[in-house]
Amino acid sequence: KSAMVYQRIPDVIAVSPDWPLAFESGHWEGCANGQLLVTGKYSAQWVKRDGHWLIRGEVYVSLEGHGEGKKQKAIP
Repeated sequence: KSAMVYQRIPDVIAVSPDWPLAFESGHWEGCANGQLLVTGKYSAQWVKRDGHWLIRGEVYVSLEGHGEGKKQKAIP
C-alpha cells in the first residue's frame, strides 16, 4: 500500500500591507501510486513571526475523488 501524497497549488496569495498576515487560496490534489485520487479547494492564513512565515490556520474541502470514502449522493 502506497502513502498518499498531497500537493497544494496556490491560485492567490495576498499579503497585508498593514499587518504581518497573508491569505493563500487555491486547489489541492492527493495521489497514491501515481494515480490522482482526490482534489479540492483550500485556503490558509499565514502570520509572520520573527521574520518567518508560519501557517496559522487551514481549511481543505474535497470536491472530487475516487475510491474509498466517496459518497454516492451529496447531502442537499
